[in-house]
Amino acid sequence: MTDYNEAINGDLSSNSAVPTNIALSPGSNVITGTTIGGGNPPGDRDFFTFVVPAGSTVTAIGLQSYSGASNSYFALTPGSAFPSLTDASTFSVSKLIDTDEIGQDLLEPSVGVAAGPAGTGQLGPGTYSVWYQETGANTAYAFNVVLDTPPPGQIQFGSNAIQVNEAAGTASITLTRTGGSSGAVSVQLNSTGGTAQNSLDYNLAAPLTVNFANGETQRVISVPIVNDALVEGNETALFALANPTGGATLGATTQTTLTIVDNDIAPPNSGQIQFGSNTIQVNEADGTASITLTRTGGSSGAVSVQLNSTGGTAQNLLDYNLAAPLTVNFANGETQQVVSVPIVNDILVEGNETALFTLTNPTGGATLGATTQTTLTVVDNEKILMGTDAPDILVGGLENDYIFGKRGRDRLTGGGGNDQLTGGSGKDRFIFDINSPFNAVTMGVDVITDFRRGKDKIVLDRTTFTQLDRRISFATVRNETRAQNSNALITYVRSSGNLYYNENRSAAGFGTGGLFATLSNFSSPDAALSRSDFGVSS
Repeated sequence: MTDYNEAINGDLSSNSAVPTNIALSPGSNVITGTTIGGGNPPGDRDFFTFVVPAGSTVTAIGLQSYSGASNSYFALTPGSAFPSLTDASTFSVSKLIDTDEIGQDLLEPSVGVAAGPAGTGQLGPGTYSVWYQETGANTAYAFNVVLDTPPPGQIQFGSNAIQVNEAAGTASITLTRTGGSSGAVSVQLNSTGGTAQNSLDYNLAAPLTVNFANGETQRVISVPIVNDALVEGNETALFALANPTGGATLGATTQTTLTIVDNDIAPPNSGQIQFGSNTIQVNEADGTASITLTRTGGSSGAVSVQLNSTGGTAQNLLDYNLAAPLTVNFANGETQQVVSVPIVNDILVEGNETALFTLTNPTGGATLGATTQTTLTVVDNEKILMGTDAPDILVGGLENDYIFGKRGRDRLTGGGGNDQLTGGSGKDRFIFDINSPFNAVTMGVDVITDFRRGKDKIVLDRTTFTQLDRRISFATVRNETRAQNSNALITYVRSSGNLYYNENRSAAGFGTGGLFATLSNFSSPDAALSRSDFGVSS
């Protein structure tokens, strides 16, 4: 509200050529003045002008208060000049007023005593001039000029998310003006971040002032998009609105995200090849070791890599078998290859051994990854059991054992696996018992290195050799063929030192039995076995 009071702001102009200009604000604008009586002429006159802004309307000029002489004169005309001070017909409103008009709208034709045109009802945009004068004694008055100004509105983005293909050329950012459109307003469009870069991925002279004319409710900003040839994925540009002018305010959606959809396709990626791990461990008895090669970061096309054996304490062909260098092929789309390396299960006590492998020479566009070397550890499954000079009881496990009795009356049990049994001096017992019925795989083949006929004994447990009686069924034959057809349960081949459990006797083969021991000194008279060299335990 804007008020003008002569007692505070100074007398209104009495010169029609230079009227007092009063700036109106939306709502009530009270203009308070006095005039000194003296008749017409030369009565006191007040002249003032005001402007109705575009989009606004003066809906009323009310007589808020009045005192003094009757029939004061009120006139209004469009423009900033008064057409005449003598011809009332030249005004839009020309009437006489007094206390009867207090609280009424002087623009209404029915209000007051017409002295010319009676009124217009409302005043649209433009400049208007008012002439007030008493016609007798002094007067005091107050006019209320009511200015109705529609709101300038709220400005915001049309959406908080926009998407455009990189090849589209431009992106359209829509700004809307709602809740009013009165007057010219503006707002500032700012680029505030994101993964896309201004001038590289899009072009916006930010901050950009966006103007709305009076009555305008939408603006569309075209943002050029750079169609580059880079494979960069979808990128985002963040925009925000700030600093509205002209009475406008910001709406709810003051930020938006522009997503630029990448139209560039990455070239085929053949990937990186590497070992799945830089360490591998396998037991010597496992038979094979698995070396895994992986292909990551892409799998386009057929590729290959060379697997090399590059050292270590294990020896190729003696401890493992790999036709190195070995070319490992990956088909298109294939991401893993497992190379099986045979492991030699020898009977040597050699401790854990290592084999080193490397990758080289990738083909087909593939490259090597970070893990280009791996170490294979072959865990030795042979164990040494060493007796003393006193009588010893030495029992092996399920793996390959080396058992030495040394001196004394020793009892040597190999257990499972391929064991080497050396009794040493003294009368020794070589015991064969796996605590279950005979199984050639579990039993293994034990080598007795120093059997002495008449002193040592081979003891067979009936838990394992289930067909045996207390009196052993034994035969010595010339070769393996005769051993398979022998009628004896225990058959010794003197030409090889091999000792068989012939479970099915004279039927072909050994049934569920088989080879379980070898006397390595078979050519010695000490190895010429007879039934008396055996014992049976239960």
